[in-house]
Amino acid sequence: MALAITDTGQGIAQDRLSYLFDGFALGDESRNRHTGGAGLGLPITRRLCEMMGGSLGLESKPGNGTSANVTLPLSLRPAIIPFRAG
Repeated sequence: MALAITDTGQGIAQDRLSYLFDGFALGDESRNRHTGGAGLGLPITRRLCEMMGGSLGLESKPGNGTSANVTLPLSLRPAIIPFRAG
């Protein structure tokens, strides 16, 4: 299964993308930054994806927003629920 989440924000410079997967790293470290956050969401999400056998990657262009691309293995097997009479 593949999922892409895209925003229309300010985007992130290519040289900053890899740092976003380090804990407490932020895409915009300017002094006039108006958004909050500790910079833990992407590292935690990437680790969860990897634990499930998938991946998380980013694509961004300054001025054009950012896309987070999640890929997870998906197995469609029917669930077998035991029936107990009585």
